[in-house]
Amino acid sequence: MDREANRLDLKGGERLSRISVFDKADQLLRRFDLQASYFEVPSNLQSGFTTTYKGAIAADYLLDPGYENHRLRLDAVQETGSDGLTKPATRFSYSDIPLPAKTSFNVDFWGFNNGKRNNTLIPAYQGPDLFGTYTTFTGADRTPDSLQMQAGILRKITYPTGGSTTYTFEPHTYGNLSDEDDQLITDYPSVRLRVDNTNPGNSIPGTDTIRLSASAPLEVHYEIEVRDLSGNPTN
Repeated sequence: MDREANRLDLKGGERLSRISVFDKADQLLRRFDLQASYFEVPSNLQSGFTTTYKGAIAADYLLDPGYENHRLRLDAVQETGSDGLTKPATRFSYSDIPLPAKTSFNVDFWGFNNGKRNNTLIPAYQGPDLFGTYTTFTGADRTPDSLQMQAGILRKITYPTGGSTTYTFEPHTYGNLSDEDDQLITDYPSVRLRVDNTNPGNSIPGTDTIRLSASAPLEVHYEIEVRDLSGNPTN
């Protein structure tokens, strides 16, 4: 195996550049050349992390924007036989959605890129603090983005024969009862339905109607209380 030094994404790192296969007599049977390049972070997505925290970070690659803004990728694998003839390469194509810097805060709850331009990993929050006081924290938007999370993902493999395989990805789905939904439900007033049993038709002279809306199934609790004509609860 042959290696190349001076990687742009890892200080002191090397990349695998060639794999050679020999027989017992040390004669070359075939070799595979690995062609590589880099995902490069566009200037508008380069992180300010190293500028802000460089005094506290010891790792050299975090202090050098070159390492922070490059990621190694495999572009092609090309085989050469023992006769010296080279076959067409197997080539790899990737999404053209740009990746952010390695130290970027632009990630969702699962660590995938979401393109939100955050400056912290702490999610935004509205609700009671530890002392029960309602508070608002303008933090990170950690919600997933099904398009942005595909930045740099493998899209297509083209084979030496000319055929190809194209990949289509989609994220998992998830659901939860949000704070907004919870607040919406608990804010509803009690509902009372008054049935007049003195009326043979059991009419309902007074009713209240509510509508419940939420992004998840609701659990509704209710109580029924029966009173006599004097308004006293009955058993």
